[in-house]
Amino acid sequence: MKFLSLQKHYRIIVALLGIFAVLFWGMAFYQSLQQEQLPVQADISPTVVDTIILDPGHGGIDPGACSESGLQEKVVNLQIARCLKSMFTASGYQVIMTRETDTDLSSDGKSAAARKTEDLKARLALFEQTQHALVLSIHQNHYPAASSHGAQMFYGSHPLAQEIAASIQSQITANVQVDNTRVIKPVGKEVYIIYHTTRPAVLCECGFLSNPDDAAKLVDADYCKKIAFCIYTGVLQALQKE
Repeated sequence: MKFLSLQKHYRIIVALLGIFAVLFWGMAFYQSLQQEQLPVQADISPTVVDTIILDPGHGGIDPGACSESGLQEKVVNLQIARCLKSMFTASGYQVIMTRETDTDLSSDGKSAAARKTEDLKARLALFEQTQHALVLSIHQNHYPAASSHGAQMFYGSHPLAQEIAASIQSQITANVQVDNTRVIKPVGKEVYIIYHTTRPAVLCECGFLSNPDDAAKLVDADYCKKIAFCIYTGVLQALQKE
């Protein structure tokens, strides 16, 4: 009887030791997961931005919108983008421009529609192949009602884009367009490259070429530089918060 009692106690002790071992191993495994650094998550973190892609909209055979005086959107877009390139380069960012001259990213010998499609796909491909990049697409607005005026930022689907758009809009309202009451909005499907990119991206509509006052300002190089500086400071402030 004593032998059976000892054997029973032995089995209980072994079982308890097994339970303690499982608990100890489980806690150690949990702690290792908590401390483990996952490089994939770090790579896609919205705080990692070391490259600025500047996308001056239109170009080449595509002038974009035009003012009554004949000011072409593609010209204003490129002027603002060139200012931004100098600013971001001076701050240590790698800067890539989708175009640096009056051209587009399409091949000759095609219809205007086919060239536009090729151009947009080429810009989107550049966005997607560039790691740790923020996209700033520079445009000017146009609307049938000449009373519409003021800059407005539109943001893509990446979590960081909305914060950057808000920061840029705030800078422009505070420093250049104090009467601007426009609010930031998400882009729609019609804005192909910003809607489809996985990079943080902001469409910067800097003013209305259909508005005489906006158009008169956008033809001035100093005013374009002020707009560029607001975009630049807005981006830096948003990134520094991360």
